[in-house]
Amino acid sequence: FGDKHPHYCIHKPLLRHLRKNYAHFYYLICYRAPLDTIASFIRKSRAKDPQPGFWFCNSIHEATNKWIQTIRNWTQELYHHVPNIKIIKYEDYCYDGEKLIGELSDFLGGKLDTLNTDTLGTFRSPAGSEIYYPVNVGAHKDIFGPKQIRTIRKRTSGLHERVMKMIHGGS
Repeated sequence: FGDKHPHYCIHKPLLRHLRKNYAHFYYLICYRAPLDTIASFIRKSRAKDPQPGFWFCNSIHEATNKWIQTIRNWTQELYHHVPNIKIIKYEDYCYDGEKLIGELSDFLGGKLDTLNTDTLGTFRSPAGSEIYYPVNVGAHKDIFGPKQIRTIRKRTSGLHERVMKMIHGGS
């Protein structure tokens, strides 16, 4: 199964339940850079019809805290405790969907179809006209000013660097 907004990454007891009862599953974590993720929280919270739940934020500070909490939870409670886990970096695959499909095929031990991916890595309907998922790399520049960007980077850089090491084969 897959989930774009996994509530179980927020709650440590749910992550512990997954690793205890479903350690044999294949876990795929899609990691997105903090600035764009936090901007997405803010943009969705300011929408005419905002999404309720954990991702709703009243401030940049609150959105940053939620990003930190979520990343800490899955890095501490899941990453080192299950044998089949892969972290993919959202930004790396927005422009190369076939590379992503190839790496996922290797990870899962099967061959996945690339027929419905376009050059931006977004998935299209079988008819090829409707994009299922828009690419929003760098969208934080429309939400935050330079001072806000510096503040968010300062608060998230250590954890972001830790995840980058995980992605590139370190702990």
